[in-house]
Amino acid sequence: MALTPADIDTLIAELQKDPQLRDRVRNAILADDFLRLPATVERLADRMDQLALRMDQLTQRLDQFAAETQTNFDRLDGRVGNIEGRQYESDYRQNLASHLAEWFEGVRLAIPGNVPELTAALRSGRFSQRQWRSLIALDVLARVNPPVASRAADYFIAIELSKVVDLSDVDRAAERAELIKLAGLEAMAAVDGLAILPEALAAAEARGVMSLVYRGSAA
Repeated sequence: MALTPADIDTLIAELQKDPQLRDRVRNAILADDFLRLPATVERLADRMDQLALRMDQLTQRLDQFAAETQTNFDRLDGRVGNIEGRQYESDYRQNLASHLAEWFEGVRLAIPGNVPELTAALRSGRFSQRQWRSLIALDVLARVNPPVASRAADYFIAIELSKVVDLSDVDRAAERAELIKLAGLEAMAAVDGLAILPEALAAAEARGVMSLVYRGSAA
């Protein structure tokens, strides 16, 4: 039996009023696969949410791994730098007279603990424990023949070493030379390395710290 337009209008009106009737008609018209589509889409959305969560967790783990790896590289780089620095200082001490030959004669390596005036200053209280620790942390203490105008029996050079000399090297050399003077000895401060930063060179000249750095290597 064919439906007239009036019948269709009546059916539409009934469908709008009766939800159960709509479901019956929908189930009769639509295929099972199509009817299952909303549930399938919902499950797919859940899986997408789970995947997004796992991606976020993976990203966090990768970020953490990258941070840990960078930290390990930084530590390794620092250790390598320390080893290279200690080797540079050791080589410098072994060849100390040659490094200072352009300016000084009678160059000998000195150890603060073997210089009576320095140990006497420590025992008498002229040096604090902090000052003594600063002095023995000096990279190189050189004993040289005194300048002609000096009446001192010995003359000391407090040298701070760095492959690239910066302001902190200049400051430490000046401060440690002053400690040696505090013990009644004649001393001067110096810095040496492969290069010296312009601001460090200016500070050295202003503070009377001798730069032993070859100027052709100046940074």
